[in-house]
Amino acid sequence: MLQQGVIMKAFVLCAMVLLCLAHLVYPEGKWTLYTTGIEKEHYAEDISSIAVEGNYIWTGTHWGVVRWNRTDGTFKRFTTDDGLLLEGVSAMAIDHNGVKWFGHYRANGGKQGITSYHDSIWKQFTPETVPEMAAYDSTHFGWGFSIGSIVVDHENTLYFS
Repeated sequence: MLQQGVIMKAFVLCAMVLLCLAHLVYPEGKWTLYTTGIEKEHYAEDISSIAVEGNYIWTGTHWGVVRWNRTDGTFKRFTTDDGLLLEGVSAMAIDHNGVKWFGHYRANGGKQGITSYHDSIWKQFTPETVPEMAAYDSTHFGWGFSIGSIVVDHENTLYFS
């Protein structure tokens, strides 16, 4: 019974986000529902972050990044097989150069970090490659960090929380 409640809450939250997005995408009142139709482990795919770039809507999920084409409704999923550090994406932003930034949450003491994507090139940033991440990790009792949000300012500087 508890699992059905969690599933229903995730579905309602996802539907609310998509409804809000539909209003922004089509302010004249045309609503479009974007869905992959995918369910894993009895959970509908939920969206944890969203960004819009031209004709594309980018969403971060627990199972990777999904990019929808607003013109024809098709989508493409990106996972660790493509170059993401982790499939769980908790935050995203697109900078002024078109670089997509994906923040990941730390899962069960495993990997943590950030992935960037631009012109079909994936880059991963982890405590092993970025000394500041390792310094943060060592000062917080090994708990590490999860990226909760990414913001790009007017000078194209990225901020992670």
